[in-house]
Amino acid sequence: MFSNWLVVQTKARNEDKACINLKRLGFEVFYPKIKKSNIFFNKIKFDLKPLFPGYIFVKLNVNGNWHKINNTYGVARVMKFGETTCFLPYKILQSLKRNCDQNDVFHQNFALKKG
Repeated sequence: MFSNWLVVQTKARNEDKACINLKRLGFEVFYPKIKKSNIFFNKIKFDLKPLFPGYIFVKLNVNGNWHKINNTYGVARVMKFGETTCFLPYKILQSLKRNCDQNDVFHQNFALKKG
C-alpha cells in the first residue's frame, strides 16, 4: 500500500530537533543524511549533514491530527503549493530509502548535483 509522506520545512539548522519532537508526537519521520568530509588541522573528519538541508519527510497518519506538525518545535511549516499540500512522490521515496542504511544515511552511488 502506498503511504503519503508530507514534505516538511524546518527552521534553519533544526532538522534534528524537528525530527526528535515529531517522533515524540508519534509520527514516522524520514530524515536522510549524507557523510561529508571536512579538513580540520590537516585531519579529515567526517560529519553527517542533511541530504536536503531544511527539509524532512513525515508519514501522513490518516487517523491522527497531522495539523499539529506545524506547531512542533523546529518545524517552520508543512510545504504547500498554493492550497495543495506537497507530498514526496512514492517512487522518489523508495529510491531514497533503497540508498540509505538503517540510520537513514545515504550511500552515494553516483554524483549528486545541485538543483
